[in-house]
Amino acid sequence: EKICQKCMLGVKRRLEKQGVNAILEKSGAMAVLEASYDRKYGARPVERYLEQTVVTTLSKMLLNGQLFAGCTVHIEADDAVADVDDRPYKKARPLRYRIEQSTTYGEEGKAEGSGSGHASVPMAYGEYGEWGRAAS
Repeated sequence: EKICQKCMLGVKRRLEKQGVNAILEKSGAMAVLEASYDRKYGARPVERYLEQTVVTTLSKMLLNGQLFAGCTVHIEADDAVADVDDRPYKKARPLRYRIEQSTTYGEEGKAEGSGSGHASVPMAYGEYGEWGRAAS
């Protein structure tokens, strides 16, 4: 898991420049490792897998306006999705991208952006682009 978190540091730094906070949950890290780690090649396959899957998905979400400054995206394994044969890595569990948007409410009850006293609105973005409220 430490290898995966270390490989994600560069991705997190790039997202922080955009004002987006990324958190690779333990289940997501384990799914990435199961799909990519090879003792023979070390961390290289993990980095390649992250670029081909996680970075590509996050980039598309940024370009589509689904990720924006002040939000947090949680990357986790989506165990609810059945096996799909058209995934590039056969043993890969699909990843889920859960977005929390922070909104501060002023004295009059109007939204004022992000900050303390926020209400999180978790949204889930599945591996294949399906949107919906995150399961509680």
